Amino acid sequence: MRSVAIAGLVCLVAAPAFAEDVTVEVQGSAPAGSDLALARNAAVGAAQRAAIEQLVGEKMKASAAIVDPRAIEERVLSRASQLVKKLEVLSELKDGESYLVKVRAVVDKSAIASALDELTRPKPRVVVLVAEQNVGAQNYSYWWGSSAFVSEMDITMNGLIEAWTPKGFKFIEPSVLKGKIKVGAAMKRPELSSETVLSLARTADADIAVVGKVTVTDAGPVMEGVKMRSFHAVGTLRVLNVSTGEILGAADDSAVAPHIDANQGGRTAIKALLSRVAPKLEEAIAKGWGAASAVGQLEIEVRGLDTATFAKVDRFLREESGVVEGLEERSRGKGKIVLVARIRGKATELARLIEGKFEAEGIRVQDLSKDRIVVSKGKT
Repeated sequence: MRSVAIAGLVCLVAAPAFAEDVTVEVQGSAPAGSDLALARNAAVGAAQRAAIEQLVGEKMKASAAIVDPRAIEERVLSRASQLVKKLEVLSELKDGESYLVKVRAVVDKSAIASALDELTRPKPRVVVLVAEQNVGAQNYSYWWGSSAFVSEMDITMNGLIEAWTPKGFKFIEPSVLKGKIKVGAAMKRPELSSETVLSLARTADADIAVVGKVTVTDAGPVMEGVKMRSFHAVGTLRVLNVSTGEILGAADDSAVAPHIDANQGGRTAIKALLSRVAPKLEEAIAKGWGAASAVGQLEIEVRGLDTATFAKVDRFLREESGVVEGLEERSRGKGKIVLVARIRGKATELARLIEGKFEAEGIRVQDLSKDRIVVSKGKT
């Protein structure tokens, strides 16, 4: 993909806040060829894209965020014609083998900002716990049933990796869990209990668990007298918020793929199934986990703790909580210390983590709001 930069002249006629529309004048070009009407349309399309690229470049430079260019292409640049709300061709001409246009475009800057904000939000660490059964297999294939932590298929996991990694999702490689997770009787089955799923996922330091089963069957010949057969993949998948145990969404769907070879046909059917369910699951994660994971600022007031106990709380917040991305001390005195934290998620989640960690020491959250919590030992 070409870099996010304008290939022609861009002149900002108006420069309001990023949440408003903006008018730009840009040039676009395309090979002239023999059909000038077609060349003109292509040049106008290039100019529309140039305008969007300019605004994307401004936004990304201001945020200093790193986003996969493929995600920007898919979510923003490919929608250039939709993001230009009004277009006026100011001039056009055939210059040698090129057709040039200059346009004035009113661009939906707020829509661009919204799409880019979505791309730059924190993305979860995902563990995939999906058992798969291909045509002819007597048992389901899954990685968590043996200490080797490998599977014969992993088509679902590989498909989700391919679909979601460009958008910032991170995936847990099962093999790195060797030695961290003990394979007990509860894990030697394709369908895991919710308790086992959450325990395994938390040990893996995952934010999201994708759970379920995919089964492929042979639906018979595509038509009478031909060797090609139809393979039917059926999947039931759920996504869970590992921190809370909440089911964020589910997808129950199927897909069909024709093939001469049963093994390859089954794999192709699973891939076709994933193309249908992956967007649904991604949307559920964005609405459920994504909205709750936005980084915000929280004041934490710590009262009445001795030096050693406060050090434990401080270390937990910085290194173990999993939701604190930055922590600074604002003030200290009169038996209290005030901290300012940048957290990923909600204050209620951090409060629950603190009380769970220090329950034996009698540390409680005494006051709680969306932007402030008060922590002390016992009742104040």
